[in-house]
Amino acid sequence: MARTALHLFPTFGLGGSQARLGQLARAADGWRHVIVPLDGDGRADPVMGDAARAYRDVALAPSGGVSRANLRALSGAIAEARPSLLC
Repeated sequence: MARTALHLFPTFGLGGSQARLGQLARAADGWRHVIVPLDGDGRADPVMGDAARAYRDVALAPSGGVSRANLRALSGAIAEARPSLLC
């Protein structure tokens, strides 16, 4: 059974941390990666190569601070993925 790592990113547009995740994911056999780009941008997907992955869209409402609705949406994404690791 594969272990699951859930990665929360403000964006998954191409950048340094996204490229680094791609390197680590390709080297981590036995792990499935669930990526949650909080802005819905998944343009950095090619950096993941052949790593097992899935994307989870979380519709966050614009907020000037912490909103209960956004916390529920994020909590639901975490509960659904049942990750072994949260990044």
